[in-house]
Amino acid sequence: MCLFCIGLSTQTPVEKSSDVINYGDGDRSDISDHSDQNIQNFPDPIRNSNDIDYEDENAEDEDESVEDEDENAEDEDENAEDEDESVEDEDENVEDEDDDNDGNSNDLSINIIDEQQNEANRYFLSMPDQIPFDYFHLCYEIHMPALMKHWMKILSKESKQCIDGYLSNISYPHSFNRYPRTITNFSQWKASEMRVFTLYVCLPSLVQLKNEFPAVIIAHFSLFFIYIRRLRFFDNQRDMESMIYFIEAYLDQYASLYSKCAELLSTHALIHLYEQSLNIGSLSSHSLFSTESYLHHLYKLAHGTVALAQQMAHWHTINRCLQATDNKFSSKLFETKKFLEKNFFNHNVKRQFKEEFKKCFVEYFGVESISSIKFYSRYQDGLIVYHSLSYTNKKKSSSYNVSIMNQSNARTSTTGQIIFFFEYNNGNFAFFKNLILSDIKFSSFIQTNDQVNQWNDYIDYYYYFVHTSSSSFNISLCTNINRKCLLLPFDNKFSLCTEIELELEHD
Repeated sequence: MCLFCIGLSTQTPVEKSSDVINYGDGDRSDISDHSDQNIQNFPDPIRNSNDIDYEDENAEDEDESVEDEDENAEDEDENAEDEDESVEDEDENVEDEDDDNDGNSNDLSINIIDEQQNEANRYFLSMPDQIPFDYFHLCYEIHMPALMKHWMKILSKESKQCIDGYLSNISYPHSFNRYPRTITNFSQWKASEMRVFTLYVCLPSLVQLKNEFPAVIIAHFSLFFIYIRRLRFFDNQRDMESMIYFIEAYLDQYASLYSKCAELLSTHALIHLYEQSLNIGSLSSHSLFSTESYLHHLYKLAHGTVALAQQMAHWHTINRCLQATDNKFSSKLFETKKFLEKNFFNHNVKRQFKEEFKKCFVEYFGVESISSIKFYSRYQDGLIVYHSLSYTNKKKSSSYNVSIMNQSNARTSTTGQIIFFFEYNNGNFAFFKNLILSDIKFSSFIQTNDQVNQWNDYIDYYYYFVHTSSSSFNISLCTNINRKCLLLPFDNKFSLCTEIELELEHD
């Protein structure tokens, strides 16, 4: 009964009417009476189910009519939106026409803004000011090897052997750890070797071959030599004013002597070294030589191929911890002026020059007694150590060739070879052999370059001849020692002398 009631209640009114019609010819009153009796036996809610179904059907019809009205309203809204979009399209077309009309008037303002932005970019992204060129790589790793490749094509085998013999006869200070030996292996030179060759040896070696090497190339290279050597170290910016003319003349003649294909970016970048030297300082003060040297020491702290950085940090920390606590470094390290006490003195040298020293001592001090003198073979001035001919451990070094300021005129100097140092009355002195200056000018051996003024003055300032066969002896205070010199062989009578402006860069 329960199942029957549930099934009956779930049937729709339409299905009920169809069942009544399908009974055929039977009496409808009996059927209706029977159904009425069954319905009377149901509870009230079920008994009223027919009424509920008919009410739901009417409500559904009303909802459908309302939905139809809503759909019609939505269609009207869509039509209105389409009309609005068409109006907006018309407005956009009008705005585009207005923009086209205003474009010409805005071009001028846009150009002004672009020019102002470009000026700002040139200020903030100025390469010579904010990205300095390192002359370590620019000159000694790129430009000089490129020049020497062209020179090797010109030089004969005999000329190359002549230059090799010339290089082997040069004696360098002990602080020069690397220096060129054979020009045929120049492609294997380190930057420090190329630096020594460029700054001191290259120009004199080319002059030795002036009969076999084009004179115009020698004169052209002299412009680059003056430019780099002056920018590398200078005391006053006023000394830099004329350097721009040297590099401009060098670059103007470069393509005609070599080729237009040789004018690389590195060649053009040479002119920017002048600008950055004015802004930052001398090239030696911001080069990568010291950085590369320190990287060489770090490289020794690592072994193998695994965890190299960790090994470097580990052993660097250990080395710092193992350093003696007694070593205290201060600014006085650069101001120290003293004799080195270690006994490496050759007394045979003192006996060899005994008479010359006694004569100079009497002239300088006015005293004949030399019993209270203490002799030394080395003298330290800051970080620079000077040797003497009496130093037994000097080997092939020439740290005794020096430039000494004259006591009467500090602007002039003499070139000499220190024989030994001595201490007298709490004063530090040097006994040296004075090399006589020659009147011959080194610029006379190079083709005159009229394109740049003061060209010959710079050449003769950096190179000058001294007599090797005649000399004199003198005594001077150790504080008058200016810097070390490099004596280059020239012929049997003369040697070519050039001063080493910044020795610490070579150490």
